[in-house]
Amino acid sequence: YYQKVTRLNPNDEDALSNIALIQFNNENYKEAKKIYRRLIKLHPQNENYYYNLGAIEERLQNWDMALKYYNKVTMLNPNDQDAFNKIGEVYYNKKDYQKARIECEKLIAKYPKSESNYNNLGLIEETLGNWEAAIQNYNKAIDINPNYEQAYNRMAGIYFTNGKYQDAKAIFEKLITINP
Repeated sequence: YYQKVTRLNPNDEDALSNIALIQFNNENYKEAKKIYRRLIKLHPQNENYYYNLGAIEERLQNWDMALKYYNKVTMLNPNDQDAFNKIGEVYYNKKDYQKARIECEKLIAKYPKSESNYNNLGLIEETLGNWEAAIQNYNKAIDINPNYEQAYNRMAGIYFTNGKYQDAKAIFEKLITINP
């Protein structure tokens, strides 16, 4: 259907966007990138196309290109929490934990009621071996959302890894009450 639409109108934004999404979902990233770049030429202020290019580059582990596109999203929309989160995630995947921490801290300053931001900072601290800081951030995530399973799981993992089996057991028992 979308191919027919683009034959009639080669610049139909909706059809091109859907074709790009289909290509992305089919992991045909080369074709999806080509279409998103075309869409950007037609609609340079549409942040979604930059975001999707960032997602493609992230999947391909082209970290610097992913950062380029996600940063462009934040320039077009300084309130796009997902793009800022993706920037931190890319730094984490690049193993640049200090920059990932900085991005996470910026997100927390801007969105202090987001449990996922504290959870992500906890993950960074955990990766760096800062167990107490990790646990503090997981607890902050749980304070915001008492049913936030990811934070409980990560915390239990820290306790288990450090031989604090009773603490890990207590958290796992709490998890069972949240998600039987």
